[in-house]
Amino acid sequence: MISLPVSPETEQLIVMLSDREKNALSIIIQAFVTRSKRTLPQVMDDMAEYAKRQGLSLDKLEDLLEDD
Repeated sequence: MISLPVSPETEQLIVMLSDREKNALSIIIQAFVTRSKRTLPQVMDDMAEYAKRQGLSLDKLEDLLEDD
């Protein structure tokens, strides 16, 4: 297992994820790391599409990403 530095707020959100959501996040990270031909914007687009399929609205996403 590895660790990645994240903000305390992000850490709290990750802890609250369901096992299914944590697995999805793990898959996204693996896809980014193991597919070197993919750019970060491509991976981010995939993440956005996945979030939309899971019912995450742009408003909720903006709330999650907003700096306090």
